[in-house]
Amino acid sequence: MGGFRGIKGAFDRMVDTVETSKEEMEKYSQVLEKMVEERTAELERKVKEAERQRNELPRRKQRGINNGSLISLTPQAAGNITLSD
Repeated sequence: MGGFRGIKGAFDRMVDTVETSKEEMEKYSQVLEKMVEERTAELERKVKEAERQRNELPRRKQRGINNGSLISLTPQAAGNITLSD
């Protein structure tokens, strides 16, 4: 009977180790899921900001053309421009 108790004790320790490992893995999984959610939210914010800036660019260019700040030519340079068909 002594051999059975030794085997049972080893089996019980193994079960405890597996249960502890499973709990730790679940905790790590939750932490990783939270990290992924946070990083995804951060990337979504950056994508939206990049899209906003990209959409704003044509308006900025147009405002620059309309107020003359985009292109400034000296009278001499303007006189040298030739337009062709």
